[in-house]
Amino acid sequence: MWSEFAIDYSILVFFSTLGTMQVIAAKNGLAGIMLIRGRLRLSTWLGSGLIVASFCWFFESDFRNLPDTGAGLEANTQTVTFALAAGAAVGVTFLASSIVNHRWASSGAHGSTRGEIMEKGLDVLRHTTFVVANVARLRHWALLRRMRGSEHREGTESDG
Repeated sequence: MWSEFAIDYSILVFFSTLGTMQVIAAKNGLAGIMLIRGRLRLSTWLGSGLIVASFCWFFESDFRNLPDTGAGLEANTQTVTFALAAGAAVGVTFLASSIVNHRWASSGAHGSTRGEIMEKGLDVLRHTTFVVANVARLRHWALLRRMRGSEHREGTESDG
């Protein structure tokens, strides 16, 4: 199903998205998704280098000006390839940064409380990792379910 051109295109999209995520994280101070936390300039250079290197590799390795009626990618394949590669890059960024920054995020030294994690949205990634934030959010929802369940049981017992 995947042609050599589609595989090369997915590699281009994966690494350029990975680089873009690092540049965005560095520019916005989202330490929780930076692969090199605390080194904003280095993260910006790393991300920019990934973007430039992936485009240079893609266009210098072979002739890429191909029509979709020939050996190029038709629109549906290109869309699916782009979505899968970009999604994989975002997932790898979240997972790898959570592993690299696990000790920092779980130590609590950054001053973020569970309540702050629940309120901030994407800004929480300034103070914790994606995995730690989502675990805190899941624990909070589980606690709410238990509380609602006990209130429901108490309400039905008093009615009976």
